[in-house]
Amino acid sequence: MRLSGRTCQAKAFARWSETSARLWKGRQQNVRKLIRRAAKLADDFAKWRAKQGTMQCDDCKFDPATRPDLAGIKPRSCLDVHHKNPLAEGKRLTTRADLALLCPTCHRIKHLRLRQSGG
Repeated sequence: MRLSGRTCQAKAFARWSETSARLWKGRQQNVRKLIRRAAKLADDFAKWRAKQGTMQCDDCKFDPATRPDLAGIKPRSCLDVHHKNPLAEGKRLTTRADLALLCPTCHRIKHLRLRQSGG
């Protein structure tokens, strides 16, 4: 029995869809791993900076601990960890030298400048 052209196309599309779905699922798993790893690195970096006693913005030197109105708020919740080289640039081993501690305003400015420069 010979299959019609449409039947062959449908089977080929089904195989392609199945393969595509498996690849997409694998990509999603890799992205989730990268996000978890980046969050752990950021947390470890912030803990290291706290031990060093340097929980302040690397750009403007904002120090949440010096603000009396922020008493009872953890300094880490007022600061962001920024990758100096965006993660989108590819796989690499991230070190402490690749990270910066920034207040939200300085962090936003860094990302705006990155977008302007096309990076």
